[in-house]
Amino acid sequence: IPHSIGMFYATYTQLLGYQPDNDEWKVMAMSAESVDSTDIENKLLSTIKLLDNGRFELDQQYYTGALVDRPNLHSDALLSLLGTSKDNLFDANQDYLWQCKVARAMQRVSEKVIWHILNDLYEKTKTPNLVLSGGFFMNSVINGKVSDNTKFKNVYISHSPDDLGNSIGAALYLNHCILNKPRLRSSSVSNLGPHFNSDVVRSVILRRKIVGEKLSNPAKTVAEILAKGEVVALLQGRMEFGDRALGFRSILADPRSAEMKDKINGMIKYRESFRPFAPATLFEKSHEVCEVERGYSCNYMEKVVQIRKENQLKLPAVTHSDGSGRLQTVRKEDNPFFYSIIQEFEKLTGIPVVLNTSFNVNGEPIVLSPDDALNTFFNSGLEYLVMEDWLIVKN
Repeated sequence: IPHSIGMFYATYTQLLGYQPDNDEWKVMAMSAESVDSTDIENKLLSTIKLLDNGRFELDQQYYTGALVDRPNLHSDALLSLLGTSKDNLFDANQDYLWQCKVARAMQRVSEKVIWHILNDLYEKTKTPNLVLSGGFFMNSVINGKVSDNTKFKNVYISHSPDDLGNSIGAALYLNHCILNKPRLRSSSVSNLGPHFNSDVVRSVILRRKIVGEKLSNPAKTVAEILAKGEVVALLQGRMEFGDRALGFRSILADPRSAEMKDKINGMIKYRESFRPFAPATLFEKSHEVCEVERGYSCNYMEKVVQIRKENQLKLPAVTHSDGSGRLQTVRKEDNPFFYSIIQEFEKLTGIPVVLNTSFNVNGEPIVLSPDDALNTFFNSGLEYLVMEDWLIVKN
């Protein structure tokens, strides 16, 4: 600070009317709209200096985030550069095209800064391996482009690269580097939270006097409901740690329906129309669904990649306006239940993909316990809930 790429991104998040350090992913989604932002991009580039040794500087006449007594991260000079002002900024925010241009320009400039930093890092290290961390690398669009824009080939971003992950990193550092204990086996899943087994779910259902059906093959039942065009809320196994639901506390749906995004938003998510939902596919099928190499892994929805052109029309509910999708690859050994759902769905539809989004109402935390799941279920338009091997259906 003040020369922070995170602060740069937060500045335009606030300028576009969203909450900085919170809504950046909304602006990232907006940046995928197909608009010509060249003029604004050139203006934003004029506010940044790319220096030697992978460094950069933000022109402080435009960015005021380091001044704690200022209410905004941007100055009047930046508004003037963009052709607006405090007085008409609200009116400008009503112009969705203008918003998209600013978002797209800011995203593209952020990418240029990151390539500048990473290409310098590669020249210094000559290693093909790269680990990225920090809140900025919740930017799944940039994460998906690293290998194509740098010489790094093996890129790892954890399920919690933002401040949430610091607690886990501190514990691992203490265990291995200070106490000299052996490293734990690495895991490609983020389900580090509590688990509520079938007996616990049953006791909650009985206590709340809810009618539930115990399923003999819950994965197959979920797939059958999805194939009929219905939406299913899912609670199974240990809860995910981090910002993204990965099949343990998820809402699942059929990705083939163009109306599905509006349906889910209408019943529970209430998200902006330009924000897509994510495709989850079998690890072995990732190269068939998206334009990636065989064996491509994206365990945490941490990267946006292009969906194959022949699949974009087949998967409208998870395909963004630019043909991309925030991919999740599911391995059988990591989440056998979720893997089985996708497998069963493919048997019924020929499509090895389901729509996956977090099990929560917009603005609330992801559900943790069976009680949380039931509260959210009955306070939303959801009609099907599967907790472990128990099915709850609204009459």
